[in-house]
Amino acid sequence: MPLIDTQPKIMNVLVIDDQHEVFFDCLRRLEDAMAAGKGASMVPLLLSELTEFVEMHFGSEERLMQSYEYPLRDMHALEHQKARCRLKELAGQNYETAAIGIHDELHDWLEAHIRNWDANLGAYLNAKGVS
Repeated sequence: MPLIDTQPKIMNVLVIDDQHEVFFDCLRRLEDAMAAGKGASMVPLLLSELTEFVEMHFGSEERLMQSYEYPLRDMHALEHQKARCRLKELAGQNYETAAIGIHDELHDWLEAHIRNWDANLGAYLNAKGVS
């Protein structure tokens, strides 16, 4: 299942598109570890990195939404909060059996979030002159 990073930058907001690359890199590293039969050992590190990273990334998006008075900021921020909670839940799973499921869930969430929520935010910010 190819990641959307093979597409043009979704938001056309350099700082956010660059941050999305970190998500893609995490998933690629998990895919590589799974292909080598070491996916379960990679999951704790990946989830730790993602948990730390989302605080910075979501904060960046939420500051932009606040600064530019994005009308859907509360709903978008709620999606971020749901993702934070889900990452905590995933951290409590049995990694021996969950690597593929965790990969697929993170991949699907990332793709849906960027294509929907972030694409809308990007269009709004681009209309405000942010790039």
